[in-house]
Amino acid sequence: MRKFDVTEDMTFEVNGEKFEMQIVRPEVLALWEDEDAPDTGVKALEVVDRRILAFLGNGNGQHDRWKALREREINTPGMGQLRGLLEWMIEVQTARPTVQPSPSARGRGTSAASSTDE
Repeated sequence: MRKFDVTEDMTFEVNGEKFEMQIVRPEVLALWEDEDAPDTGVKALEVVDRRILAFLGNGNGQHDRWKALREREINTPGMGQLRGLLEWMIEVQTARPTVQPSPSARGRGTSAASSTDE
């Protein structure tokens, strides 16, 4: 029998605060793919925050703790941390990387010196 239960540890820490991710319905993730999310600015930050909150269950006051963490003047998570966290959350739940693979060179690659080289 095959089991398709989540086996990855879904806990994480941001600037000393520990959280646990919950499973988000696939329909929600599919809607995000269809959304035109901004890449920069305040609107982009709002989208990132909203999506991270969607992954956090509110048990143990996680929503309130996340909002308090984001409101800190000192030791607040930076945009790179937030984007990295969101990418990890999406990767875990979709079982696919969010980054495009690097392009490979055309043709056969070489792994050793040619037999004519000395």
